[in-house]
Amino acid sequence: MVNFLIVIIFVVVVVFFAFKMNNLRTKTAYIFIFLGASFLLLTIYLVLSGSAINFSTIGNVSSAVKTYVSWIGNAGSNIVKVSSYAFNQEWKSDDIVNKTGLG
Repeated sequence: MVNFLIVIIFVVVVVFFAFKMNNLRTKTAYIFIFLGASFLLLTIYLVLSGSAINFSTIGNVSSAVKTYVSWIGNAGSNIVKVSSYAFNQEWKSDDIVNKTGLG
């Protein structure tokens, strides 16, 4: 738990210094890097906290990496399925008539 607090404090300090930059492009880059790293750390924590994996051997580390990669792959697959379903929906009806008279 102490390591987690140290990481959070470090991240807050990095974000603070990132917002002190004057260049908008630099701020945007730091925000995306921060969000990506936060997502990576959060997902690793959530995936691996649910499984009892001991990181003392290479085989266990390999098992943890396989678990995480399969979780990310399944999440990506689900995103593709939902996006393709939403894309194929009939969002606009052809029966809509412009009643304002403007076109």
